[in-house]
Amino acid sequence: MRKIITKKYFWYGAIFLLALFVRLFRLDEIPYGFHIDEVKAGWNAYSILKTGMDDKGNMFPLYYDSFGDFRPTGLLYLIIPFLMVFGKTIFAVRLPFALIGSLTMFPIVFVLKELNKKNIALGIMASIFLALNPWHIIASRSSSESVISIFFSLWGTYFLFKSFRQKDYKNVVYSVVFFVLSYFFYHSIRILAPAFVLAIILTKRCCLREKVFYFQPMIIFLILLVTTLLFMSGKEARGRMSQVSLKSDFKVLYEVTKMPVEEGPGHVFRARVFHNRVASYMRRFMEEYKEYFGTSFLLGETAKPIRYTVPYVGLLTYFEFLLLFLGLFWVSKKKEMLIVLALLVLAPVPAAVTIEDTPNLQRAIYMIPFLMMIMAYGGYGLFKLPKRLRWFLPLFGLGYLFNFIYFWHMYFVHQKMGLASYYRNGGNVELVKRLDEVKNNYKEIVLTNSPDDLYPWIGFLGKYEPSGFNRSLISSEEERKFQNFVFSTNKCPLNSALGKNIEGWENVLFVDAEGCVVEEKFKSLVEVETIETIYRPDGSPPYYLRTIELLTKAGDQK
Repeated sequence: MRKIITKKYFWYGAIFLLALFVRLFRLDEIPYGFHIDEVKAGWNAYSILKTGMDDKGNMFPLYYDSFGDFRPTGLLYLIIPFLMVFGKTIFAVRLPFALIGSLTMFPIVFVLKELNKKNIALGIMASIFLALNPWHIIASRSSSESVISIFFSLWGTYFLFKSFRQKDYKNVVYSVVFFVLSYFFYHSIRILAPAFVLAIILTKRCCLREKVFYFQPMIIFLILLVTTLLFMSGKEARGRMSQVSLKSDFKVLYEVTKMPVEEGPGHVFRARVFHNRVASYMRRFMEEYKEYFGTSFLLGETAKPIRYTVPYVGLLTYFEFLLLFLGLFWVSKKKEMLIVLALLVLAPVPAAVTIEDTPNLQRAIYMIPFLMMIMAYGGYGLFKLPKRLRWFLPLFGLGYLFNFIYFWHMYFVHQKMGLASYYRNGGNVELVKRLDEVKNNYKEIVLTNSPDDLYPWIGFLGKYEPSGFNRSLISSEEERKFQNFVFSTNKCPLNSALGKNIEGWENVLFVDAEGCVVEEKFKSLVEVETIETIYRPDGSPPYYLRTIELLTKAGDQK
């Protein structure tokens, strides 16, 4: 027994170190590009650390509003201790997500232990598959708060399972605490948590025919249901859903407003039967829902947002998909694993009621742990093959390893050359570093706001304290300024400046966005010099640094 336990802990330690390595290696460089969500998280975490307020002046906020999305701020408070240790660095912002992503193997092991009490191998296999899964690695390295939410919700699920067989109310407390903690990181779990608990109770009751009243699990369900309703009662919690829900879908709006008219006069009943809101919403929901179980999403390149994608690599490798297929066969023979299937079916529901950036790998990310559990059964089933077929195992292992190495190569070598770098604000870090070197040479530096406002990169990567920086931007009435930085509201601030006044722009540096060219009407009046171009790794130019020299008097302009 001692040898088994020793081997078990050896495997757990080795797998954790493997997961940690693949999530920490060159973390500050890969993925390329410090995305706006990441830099805003870092800057607001630093602002709260130093002032107790976010960059908008909200004291210890529970939500952060970028564009009406009201993002839960749990990630900001999680980042703070890492900033204290590692300073204002990209590594410090990404580290907590990579670390907790690595630790997620442990709740998966414990959940499977509750479902299969005598089978340690399943937990070990599931943790290996999670450690090397592209979907989870990409999310863990990209400051994805949903990774934290998965970690806490899995611990909540583990203590929920314990509450079925133990009468200790500590399990109820632990389960509720972990589930509620997950609420502070991602919106979707607020719907999924009570749904998961109810699905587990019903599956045990109906499919496993356990005819007892689950008092403690029901308490967990009711507490989570009430907590969800309380969270969702606030307009902040509903902000993002109102932006991306099916209610905003133009197809549904067309069907319920225009198609009844197209039926012609006198066909009210037919119009209501075929084009009512319930039928239309259900049809669109099913169209979205099925995408999350399709090969184009799991194996192809249709997953969104694009900033998470890796060229020619899906969310699962081909050998992972084969393990999933084999796992579904074995799971069908194990009644207790019907719970995992039920949870997998529920996991993409919040994603399927949205329309923006779909199919969305972030909103469907709760599929990952249940996919890994089913894959573990697929891997376990391979070891149950007859001896005459055991030669297949090393070949399968080599194929699985090769698939992972291919993903690793594409991620570390080609991700920065692909389309993802455009959507990850590629070039912003390079721009801010260059501006920091030349800022004292100019009277003003006028910054573009495209593709995003540059202030969080200036604040986080520069040597500025949030008390003065944020106060300057909040108090600005017309154009936002800090020291000699001017944060323009235009994509091409140089043209905008010349449109107001030809004179007065000597010793001013303009940062124009990609695609900005000097308008013809100004070319005879000023000489524009592009003193430097910022490039992405693929050679494309996100920013131009330009200066103006006046060729004629403003009064001569016709």
